[in-house]
Amino acid sequence: MESNVTRDDVGKTVVTEGGQDVGTVTDVEGGMLYVDFTHGETVATGETDSAHEETIPTDEVAAITDDEIVLREGV
Repeated sequence: MESNVTRDDVGKTVVTEGGQDVGTVTDVEGGMLYVDFTHGETVATGETDSAHEETIPTDEVAAITDDEIVLREGV
């Protein structure tokens, strides 16, 4: 999917298609979302013990709403 994620999306909550809150967008650059996984959960790595930042390709975005970035299943 072609994503229209921009720096205007910084601060939005990142959720899975199932509605699980996984973090907050901290930056968008070069086709990548920078996500602060402050909620103790990650999708890609399965780590649950500490907050950290990871990058997610913008083509993994399923939808963008006024408040959220929704990731495709399996991310």
